[in-house]
Amino acid sequence: MMERRTFIALSGVSLLAACAAAEPLVSPEVARGIAIQDIRVEASQFAGVTGRPIEVTTEEVISDVDATLQWKLASRTTGSRPARLEVSIASFDLRSRGEAFVPGAPNSTLRAMVRVTDMETGEVIVAPTEVTGTGSGLRIPGPLGAVTAATTRPVDEDYEATIVSFAESVEERLYPDV
Repeated sequence: MMERRTFIALSGVSLLAACAAAEPLVSPEVARGIAIQDIRVEASQFAGVTGRPIEVTTEEVISDVDATLQWKLASRTTGSRPARLEVSIASFDLRSRGEAFVPGAPNSTLRAMVRVTDMETGEVIVAPTEVTGTGSGLRIPGPLGAVTAATTRPVDEDYEATIVSFAESVEERLYPDV
């Protein structure tokens, strides 16, 4: 019986840890001064979207990530320190239909290294740091989860939701409590 209690306690702790917000990239004081005025997205280490098939080129991924970041960070240009956000896309995995039926299967993810530099001095404000966006929320475990997974969103919606989640992660980590 003790093993079961231990398992349940550890499962709860793991779930809480997974739900916890990612660590901020800068302090709130530094964030208030940053004015993102230039965003550069590149994908030199990117091998293409994996998982569920989708017809999208690397150039389209770059363009979509750039446009979504521009949209999410449009209101963040009022600080006194002009800054450049550099994003290097590392991987983009869209959860496959088969995985959608497996309880605990990974969500769709977009991973990239981000770096922020002062545009006037070249000083690094945020050293290269991995940021991840996920396209799907938590699923109910067990048989009910398998049934609800059958309604997994279409691949194009999952693609878009994953990019939006990535842009939101960048914004939340770059502008904590601001």
